[in-house]
Amino acid sequence: MKKNSVTQAVIVGVNTLFASLTWSGVKSILSGEGDWLRLILGLFIWMIFLALTWLMAKSKPIMLITLITILVSFVLSFGVAVEYFVVLPFVLLFFILGSFGAIKEKDSRLKISAVKVFRAGFPWFLTGFCLLMVAVYYTSPLILKGENRIEIPRNVFNMLVEPMTAVVDGAINALPLTEHLGLSIENTEIMQETLYQTINQVINRYSQPYKEYLPLGLAAGLFLALKTISIAFMWLIILVGSLIFKILLVSGAVKKQERSVLQEFI
Repeated sequence: MKKNSVTQAVIVGVNTLFASLTWSGVKSILSGEGDWLRLILGLFIWMIFLALTWLMAKSKPIMLITLITILVSFVLSFGVAVEYFVVLPFVLLFFILGSFGAIKEKDSRLKISAVKVFRAGFPWFLTGFCLLMVAVYYTSPLILKGENRIEIPRNVFNMLVEPMTAVVDGAINALPLTEHLGLSIENTEIMQETLYQTINQVINRYSQPYKEYLPLGLAAGLFLALKTISIAFMWLIILVGSLIFKILLVSGAVKKQERSVLQEFI
C-alpha cells in the first residue's frame, strides 16, 4: 500500500509538470517559435501519466485538486482573458466527467481493465482539451492579423503543403526534359510561396461581408478537426498506457490486491 501511495504521488506530480510543459509548448507554437514534434510528444507523455493517474487514484477530491491545478497552470501560462473564463468552467466539467468516469469504471469492475478505464475517460477529457485549444486559438494573433485581415498560419500551411511539394519535386526531377524546361526545386519553392500568398488574398477578398463571423467559423472548424485527430490519438494513448501499466505490475512498482465484497442475494 505504501509503495502504491508513493507511485501515485510521483505520477500525479509528473502529470501536472507535463501539463504545464504542454501549455508552454502551445504558447510557443502560437508565437511561431515552437516545435510541433516536441508539443505532440509532451502532450502524449502527459496523457499517458494522466491515464496512469486514473488507475492509481484512490480519492476523487485529490483528483479534483489535480484537475484544478492543471487549469491554474494554464491560466499562469496564457494569462487572463474573458474568453478563457467563459470556457474554463465547461473544460473543468469535461475533465471531471472524464476523470471521475474513468475512476468509476475502475472501482465498479471485479477485475481491472486498463483499456476500459481509459476508454471511459479520454473521450470526455480530450473534448475539454480541444475546447480549450479552440479558446486559445480564438484569442491568438494567428486568427486575425493586421486590420481584420485573415491569414493562414505559415507553419500550418507548410505542414499541409510540404508532403505535396515533395511529390512535385520528385516528379520534376524524374522528367527527362527538366533541364530544358527550366524546372527546379527552387522554382517549386517559389510556387509554394505564390500559392500561400494567393490563398490568403482570395480568402480575404471573398470574406469581407462575413469577416465578423469568420473567427467563430475558424474556431468551430478547428474544434472539429481536433476532435477527429483526437480519436486516433486516444487509441494510441490507450495502447501505450495499457502496456506501461502492465510493465509497472510486472516490475512491482504497482501491486494489485483483492478484497471481499458483501452482496445481497435471494
